[in-house]
Amino acid sequence: MKKTRFMSKLFSDADYQEKINAKIDEAKANGSASLEEDGENLQFADVEGDIIVEDKTDGMSEVTRISPNPDDDNDFIVTAVDVPAELQ
Repeated sequence: MKKTRFMSKLFSDADYQEKINAKIDEAKANGSASLEEDGENLQFADVEGDIIVEDKTDGMSEVTRISPNPDDDNDFIVTAVDVPAELQ
């Protein structure tokens, strides 16, 4: 399974998870949100019930999809999204 830098940090830092959960809620409420701190540049968008996170840190671009887990209302499924090089 491919991992993004965002996923690695999300799964290893409880304080970071709290910040991300707040941004997910903001994106669900407003359609989008952003987190720009400590050199990070994350853009969140609500797309058909999923949250798409684009990590634009250090001039790179990685995309992660956060989807509700259909088996557990208190859980999410987090997956890396392959973006063709010409679209980055």
